[in-house]
Amino acid sequence: MLSRNTWFERLYLAGELLLPYHMVRVRHDIKALVTGCPSPVRLLDVGARKSHYTIGLAAEVYLLDVYRQTALQTELGLGATHELLAQCRRRRSNVREYRIQDFLEADLPNGFFDIVTAVEVIEHVANASRFVEKAFRVLKPAGVLYLTTPNGATIPNRNPDHVRHYAAGELETLLLSQFPRVEIKHGEIKTACWRRGMGFWRPRQPLSMGASLLANLVNQLENCWRQPTAVNSARLFATAWKA
Repeated sequence: MLSRNTWFERLYLAGELLLPYHMVRVRHDIKALVTGCPSPVRLLDVGARKSHYTIGLAAEVYLLDVYRQTALQTELGLGATHELLAQCRRRRSNVREYRIQDFLEADLPNGFFDIVTAVEVIEHVANASRFVEKAFRVLKPAGVLYLTTPNGATIPNRNPDHVRHYAAGELETLLLSQFPRVEIKHGEIKTACWRRGMGFWRPRQPLSMGASLLANLVNQLENCWRQPTAVNSARLFATAWKA
């Protein structure tokens, strides 16, 4: 049985609409997948870090990320640390286990998870085919993989830790190499508010932070008013079903 939400989770959920669009969209999408699975739902979040998008979900959440070792990882906020693991244990109510391991090398049981998520992860992976194959293998027969990644048609790869940015067709081909059914959607429309909202976490600059939070709220509405397309969106949202 899952525990009640912690104070941190309640605070996060109360202010969620002020966060960047993709953070809200991801939690909404994963929540819908969890709702469609018979209970209990086992969810593996690969490249999880703090995994805020699994907060409040009625699932047993297993988090996995590589250990933060390099200066570049520290600069970009990538990877997990033992301090982050301890913080997660204090703040989260539905996290069953947190492993600091490489997904491709992790000893995970086959056919164990209902859902595997990889939010902003696949662009970091050199052997993407093996990554998709491993996700397929650890899922139950009716399991589903959900991932997001920068839209390669609109976001140039200038990140030193990114291996590749995928266009929608390229990502679909990669996922179809293992999964029989794949759906790719565009989202996070690129506007002035989208750009301003990306700097939302500036507690030492309260005015700038407030403006960014307001911009995020406006960008939420922009994504409702306008149709995301391959040429105006910053991100791809992919769902792949095993059956």
